[in-house]
Amino acid sequence: MLSSIVFPVLPYLAFFLVGLPITVILDDRVAHNITIPTFFIGLAAWVILPAIGLLAGGVPVHLWKRSGSRAVAHP
Repeated sequence: MLSSIVFPVLPYLAFFLVGLPITVILDDRVAHNITIPTFFIGLAAWVILPAIGLLAGGVPVHLWKRSGSRAVAHP
């Protein structure tokens, strides 16, 4: 399933969309000069690139299993 391929990235996505902005707003020890480009670089490094890697490995296996199940004749 596609959800099992993408699921490991979801906690990082939730952190970058919810946790990081809340931490920056509420915590005085976090540097407040975090800029938007830095946020997107972190999002790409921790969410987008791992998701691409998981999809690159998981989709071919998913398609291979699905096409293999059609080739097997069931009695």
